[in-house]
Amino acid sequence: MRAPHRGFTLFEIAIALGLVAVAITTVATVFPVGIRAQRLARFQLYAGTKVLEMMDHFVQHEHIYFSHQVEAEILGQSLFADQVPVDLDRMMMTSHMIGLLPLPNALARRIDSDGDEIQRLVDDGGRLFYATPRAYEGGAELLVQAATGSEPPTEAQTLLIGVLGMAQQNALPNHPCLAWPYQEWWPAPPQPWEDESWSLNSAAWPAYGEFRAVFDVVNATTFDPADPDPVVERARLERYLAAAQALVTAAGVVTTAHVGGPLPVAPGDAATLPVPYCAALDPWTVTPAEEDAFPRPWKILAMRYLAHAAIVRTGSRFAGDPATADQRDYARRACDVALQWAMRYAVANPYDWGAPRPFNRQVAFDAPLLQFDLHPAGTPYVLPDGYDQSWRVTAARLPRMFGRGRGERGYQGRFGDDHAHIANDTWGDPAHFNLTAPFTADERAREIVCWAVDWRAYEDFEEVPTGPLDASTSYLDSAGVVVLAERSKAPTDAHLYWLDEARNGLWIAPGKDGEPDAARIASVEYKRMQLGVFGADRNGNGVHDRGPLPATVRQRAVTVGRWLYYDRRLPGGIRN
Repeated sequence: MRAPHRGFTLFEIAIALGLVAVAITTVATVFPVGIRAQRLARFQLYAGTKVLEMMDHFVQHEHIYFSHQVEAEILGQSLFADQVPVDLDRMMMTSHMIGLLPLPNALARRIDSDGDEIQRLVDDGGRLFYATPRAYEGGAELLVQAATGSEPPTEAQTLLIGVLGMAQQNALPNHPCLAWPYQEWWPAPPQPWEDESWSLNSAAWPAYGEFRAVFDVVNATTFDPADPDPVVERARLERYLAAAQALVTAAGVVTTAHVGGPLPVAPGDAATLPVPYCAALDPWTVTPAEEDAFPRPWKILAMRYLAHAAIVRTGSRFAGDPATADQRDYARRACDVALQWAMRYAVANPYDWGAPRPFNRQVAFDAPLLQFDLHPAGTPYVLPDGYDQSWRVTAARLPRMFGRGRGERGYQGRFGDDHAHIANDTWGDPAHFNLTAPFTADERAREIVCWAVDWRAYEDFEEVPTGPLDASTSYLDSAGVVVLAERSKAPTDAHLYWLDEARNGLWIAPGKDGEPDAARIASVEYKRMQLGVFGADRNGNGVHDRGPLPATVRQRAVTVGRWLYYDRRLPGGIRN
């Protein structure tokens, strides 16, 4: 027999409803927490991906700089020397390839963060960065890219990135006035700048008269075209060979007899020299017997010219007069010996700047270590204008036997002879050199911090001027001379700058194909646009937008993630 059914009492129903209400309330309370956690996870995923991208560019900095003038006539006018791209925050400020743009300091100062990290970062001269509103593949594409298409996800620009911690003093990529080491094919005829170097160092270098005899017959600018008369051409190249042989003898190169002429003797085994002896050896005061360890630059150059002249004697320019077996053997031996000496010279002393390094020798470590002399006892060089100044350059051993710079001053052609300036004005105290000093890990550690905050909600987020600009983002030197291509040097967010106060158009590169238009560059209107005075289209939609928040409202940023990284002092990459 089935038991009679008993219904729920009102009390039991009330208890059940209470339990359901508690469950619903709990779920409703937890739901926003879950949403926030999910949103934070999305921020962290994006931030982690962006940091990986930043690190990839950071370790491959040589791929993100192009069309740079690497030499200047006067110390302090080089736009490359202060741009050694081994400081991540400097790269973010000056490179278009990383895909980060500087947030105006006026906006950054309205944002609170844990421990006031953002405010302290800005106070110390640092910048906050946000992701560019348009994807791109290269620096040039970024500058000419039209502001069209869909906007990226909100997280892409809501995320702000900063680098905390003091940067190291970095090595220089080269002397600001002399981009050593120069390189040359081995063998090759004498170059005009080698004539200048030999002349400038003639007090220490022998045989300048014999060098000029070679140069006047054949040099890099006169070697081609050949004389159409084969008889005349053969005679010229025979004179070239005879003059090169005379130069080798006059330069003091040790030779042996060969049927083709004097043949330089190959270098000995410098590795047999005792290590303490090598360490104490002054490379500029060695005796002839010690030159296996530290070859002289004039001898290296003389042997290169001889090898080139001997090889030319066996070439097609002697049509109808083929080279003999002895002449071919002489050319081969002269070339082999010259290249052996060139290789020895290239590794002997990185601060001997007399002869170029062989193009035939591609190695990862073939540059002298140089740095600015920032020591308190160091004295800066004051430029002739009386206003600009630059720190001097120092090294473990001050370079010698150098010539003048080969560079050009932008579109004005080659600059003047700066040899005396380099020698007398640009060097600091070698005792202040510290690139090879021991260090601890904490000295090389810096921190990338990512925050999330809706800075685009401010009413004036596209009207605020771009903020302080790094001078190296200009294509003008300190004297106001255009020295670089427009598209290769401009602030990273220049392509988003509003054209004028009406904010109906975007920044336009001056001149055809981006080449500088001097008249336009000189105008006040262009300079105001170039400096981002009218703000920027920071969400990339091509329209002047305003957010709902007044400028007086403060926002608090949420810390998304932190990453420690190694802050190196030397430029270099891990792949070609």
